Amino acid sequence: MRNVYVLAIAQALSAAGMMTVFLLGGILGSQFAPMPQLATLPVSPTVVGLAATAIPAALLMERIGRRNAIGWRRSTWRPWCRSRCSRRHWSPGRVNGRRIPARNG
Repeated sequence: MRNVYVLAIAQALSAAGMMTVFLLGGILGSQFAPMPQLATLPVSPTVVGLAATAIPAALLMERIGRRNAIGWRRSTWRPWCRSRCSRRHWSPGRVNGRRIPARNG
């Protein structure tokens, strides 16, 4: 249940951060842009980039696991993991210690 709360808080903070970027990007863009139509141009590549990489990122996470795809590995900033996790949980092609078959096609 703790994970649900942590993820809900992270989602709320992420949404608030993105809304702040969009809001301030539009306001500051209207101040600096030579034409009002270009006010949100700096924010637009962010939206397009997120949309363009969502599906490839999801497919990568499905194939090699979320932690491997994001790059979360065993390191010194997570000492609690050393006692509970083993290398088999972190190897490519495995999720929770189970082998993921290669996709053909």
